[in-house]
Amino acid sequence: MIEGKILNFLRKNKDIYISGEMLSEKCGISRVAVWKHIRRLKKMGYVIDAISHKGYRLLRASDKMLPYEIQNNLRTEIFGKEIFFYDSVASTNDTAYALAENGAKEGAVVIAEHQSKGKGRFNRIWISPKQTGIYFSCVLRPKMPLKEVPKITILVAVAVAESISKTTGLNIKIKWPNDVMINDHKVSGILTELKAEQDEVDFVILGLGINVNTPKNVLPSHATSISCENGKPVDRVALMRMILEKIEQYYKEVFKRGHFNDIIKKWKQYSYPMGSKVRINLHHKKIIEGSFHSLSSDGTLLVKLTDGNIKEISAGDVEIVKQKND
Repeated sequence: MIEGKILNFLRKNKDIYISGEMLSEKCGISRVAVWKHIRRLKKMGYVIDAISHKGYRLLRASDKMLPYEIQNNLRTEIFGKEIFFYDSVASTNDTAYALAENGAKEGAVVIAEHQSKGKGRFNRIWISPKQTGIYFSCVLRPKMPLKEVPKITILVAVAVAESISKTTGLNIKIKWPNDVMINDHKVSGILTELKAEQDEVDFVILGLGINVNTPKNVLPSHATSISCENGKPVDRVALMRMILEKIEQYYKEVFKRGHFNDIIKKWKQYSYPMGSKVRINLHHKKIIEGSFHSLSSDGTLLVKLTDGNIKEISAGDVEIVKQKND
């Protein structure tokens, strides 16, 4: 897009003013068109100084999750090459699902500053205050049977946990299957939805919500945000880039090279310790208790029951049961 070309040129020459004539030549448009595109960029939140007879200079990038910012220096081959940005949608997952049905390529990303009906597991709502979090969905087209879909949630949880840890230095935990935690409070959730025929996956929609700079008073009591725990604001765009790069790295390792065991090892580094007491709501009026044993080769949870038997859990809500001396 023309705005992207203008931004890239202004970034490369950020210490000097670039004339409208030069921008028109570089972009193949008139000087009047350059001025109109500059106005649009300003409306998007970019701070651009304009001086008559000198030209334009980029003073500060927008703090919105715009495609131009995310794709700037993004080191991926698949994820984020095509980004659909919205100020507000009902649900990024629903929007991405519709795009996937219309042929959106693998790696296409839908990102919004606000969701009016953000989706969590079991029809729960993901609270999505405007311009504070990261809310995006991605189209995946893996060649795999249905039983391997849980692997996606596992590898994405690792990518998110590692990205937040490297960005902030905070102690991050993963609670199976899809919760990324800080100090036992949820900071991120993952939702995968799919379309399949028989046992073959047509596409998977990977949805991700992260409370980045969200104020504590708008979050549920069980949730937190990165900035609340870190004590300072976090650059959402930089974190988004890192997450996309990590997801692509681990996605390739699992579905191109078959290295899921390596992801399980990383997952265990962030998981609650083996032997942790857990209570699991299976959502059909049944609750089981036991201790965290491991993950299966497909990413399902293995729980050691009180009678010593190992039970495999494919879906449910896990609660870590705190001991009195914890």
